[in-house]
Amino acid sequence: MVSDRAFVFRTILFLAFLHYTGPATAASPGIHQLGACDAAATEASHRTGVPLKILKAVTRTETGRSRDGKITPWPWTINVEGKGFWLGSKSEATDFVQKSLNSGKTLVDVGCFQINIHWHGEQFMSVDDMLDPTRNAVYAARFLKQLFDETGNWKQAVGKFHSRTPAHANRYLERFNRIFAALPGRRSSFPLLSQERTNSFPLLKPSGGASAIGSLVPGGLGSPIGLFTTRSN
Repeated sequence: MVSDRAFVFRTILFLAFLHYTGPATAASPGIHQLGACDAAATEASHRTGVPLKILKAVTRTETGRSRDGKITPWPWTINVEGKGFWLGSKSEATDFVQKSLNSGKTLVDVGCFQINIHWHGEQFMSVDDMLDPTRNAVYAARFLKQLFDETGNWKQAVGKFHSRTPAHANRYLERFNRIFAALPGRRSSFPLLSQERTNSFPLLKPSGGASAIGSLVPGGLGSPIGLFTTRSN
């Protein structure tokens, strides 16, 4: 028969075990967010026809960090004027972006595909809307498709997705190529998409008769559109 002292001791050990395992269990929902960008990329690929492997490589190039020996994208990634931040939740990311904008920062990239608020913000209802993984991914995929229609080449489209400045685009492609090659799946002969060149991005309509559309961080364009944060809701 177990003595009262032994029973109390075992009870204390059991309660201590529950205490120290509780926080890890409470934090576990954050782990499920690790797949949010890939899930969004899959949905965007289905909607637009952009090859899934390209979208997965782009989101890793934009937001990926090494985790367990693999490059993993993160949906609550924010870049403010060239400095990256990986926030713990969507609400934290939304607050961080809003504070950055309120402090006068304008070059802010958000979400799985790092959509630039300065150039693309008016295509979304709010910061929260722009951070939604699926909306972020679908917008990026449609933009990539339009760049492919322009160039006829996926690698060139990916480079222009980042920048129309060749040096910036080439540096971006170096990282993209490494990540793309490491992903499972076919490495070449991507399916061709429709060559219809309908511009679904009104903010990217050329000015002054120029024929080229912009990029997520355009080079050589005029003044940007106003941020969506200036709009009344």
